[in-house]
Amino acid sequence: MELLTLLIRSHKSDRRRPPALLANLLRDYIFCYDCLSAEVHRYGEKCILILKELFFEYRAYMAILDKTSPEAEEIFARLLKLKEKITEATLDAPPGSKKPKALAQRFQVYGEYCFTFLTDLEAEQANDAV
Repeated sequence: MELLTLLIRSHKSDRRRPPALLANLLRDYIFCYDCLSAEVHRYGEKCILILKELFFEYRAYMAILDKTSPEAEEIFARLLKLKEKITEATLDAPPGSKKPKALAQRFQVYGEYCFTFLTDLEAEQANDAV
């Protein structure tokens, strides 16, 4: 729940709520993390750690006032790499596991919408389509 709190705090600072799609994605990762199956647990843990790193980079990026500075551009490049990394991790669901497989399938359809806040700083809250 620490990660969800971080997500909410990072968006409260600019008066926007976290996108519902992203909150649901995190909920599903936590479900996988809490699973008794070691394989599904590792899957959830890997995804949560990448997402946590992405949020910390996002907070650092939002703290920089001049988004054209070299430091901001560096952080933004790392954010885009982390977005790709979380996409790969989510789609790499363990075989034979029902919840991760369903999560990966939904992510294929809606995954891009989870991260619109990275590329569009004025993005509205995403509709909960997942």
